[in-house]
Amino acid sequence: MVAAADTGLKVDKLTADNYHSWKFNMKMFLIEKGLWEIVNGTETLDENSNEGERRKFKRRENQALAIVCLLVSKRLQIYVRSSNSAKDAWSNLGEAS
Repeated sequence: MVAAADTGLKVDKLTADNYHSWKFNMKMFLIEKGLWEIVNGTETLDENSNEGERRKFKRRENQALAIVCLLVSKRLQIYVRSSNSAKDAWSNLGEAS
């Protein structure tokens, strides 16, 4: 289980039996962290972004990817191991469920 220290939010890891509750809780967790738009693909990096904007986006993208992947049981990590983005990891888990 992962908790956001500043809000007390807790999310159990994804297992073979809890996808629908995990998905909802993860969405709320990611919204609280300001990362949901990266995961759902509505926030993207503009091709005209400067280096600072690219670094900031990449840092947030990596944070979102780490959160999604770390909240998956070892048995289901096969679906996210090769993901290069949080959006891909999220989509792969949805397709596997």
